[in-house]
Amino acid sequence: MAMPWPQRLTNIPPSLSTESDAGDKFYKDSKHWSDLVLDVYVDGLPINWSSIRNVMDMNAGFAGFAAALIDLPLWVMNVVPIDMPDTLSIILTEGS
Repeated sequence: MAMPWPQRLTNIPPSLSTESDAGDKFYKDSKHWSDLVLDVYVDGLPINWSSIRNVMDMNAGFAGFAAALIDLPLWVMNVVPIDMPDTLSIILTEGS
């Protein structure tokens, strides 16, 4: 059973790779995007977030960007490039 929403956004998903550093990569990705979104996208750019409904993340990775936007009323489409590891199952588990 999946962890309840929204806790699953920042906890290691069961579908994450069993590689020894996978959890560390997941947490670093989450922290990176959380810091970047707050510092640059929310506070640093003159964006009227109330006029934004949809955002596309073309390099979704672990969906840290989408998770960092959780407090904004918008929808994020996560895209994983074909030449990157397939992390769609992780994104689906997170529900971000």
